Amino acid sequence: MNGGIRSGLDVLNALALGAEACFVGRAWAYALGAAGESGVRDMLDILGEELKVAMVLTGCDDVSRATRDLLLKI
Repeated sequence: MNGGIRSGLDVLNALALGAEACFVGRAWAYALGAAGESGVRDMLDILGEELKVAMVLTGCDDVSRATRDLLLKI
């Protein structure tokens, strides 16, 4: 999936719909402009934490098990 990713929940949705990878669009550029390299690292850390929270809230314990059925829980 290329673009449209704004949160970890968006990543989980894309994976459930069959995406093998997700690009974060402009988010990295905004983070880079705001805080340099450490801003990009922070943005990726936040995205990862949001993905973990989304997985816990939906009961998904492995991203490889994210299927369309998961979308009914979101």
